Amino acid sequence: MNWKGTFQSCVSKSVIANLDELSRFEASFSGTLCVYFRSGEKEYVSRHYVQGIKKAFQWKRKGL
Repeated sequence: MNWKGTFQSCVSKSVIANLDELSRFEASFSGTLCVYFRSGEKEYVSRHYVQGIKKAFQWKRKGL
């Protein structure tokens, strides 16, 4: 989702994250992601939302 120049995506039922603030992420064997933000916070992305985050990063790389 691109809203006012930021890339946002759902990472769980209760969290929408600004992907521009993402510092790094780690994949786990269970299929979830742990994302770390510049603020030092971290969130776990459920398997259901991993595909949406991948698509958001592809759009961001293409400049869409």
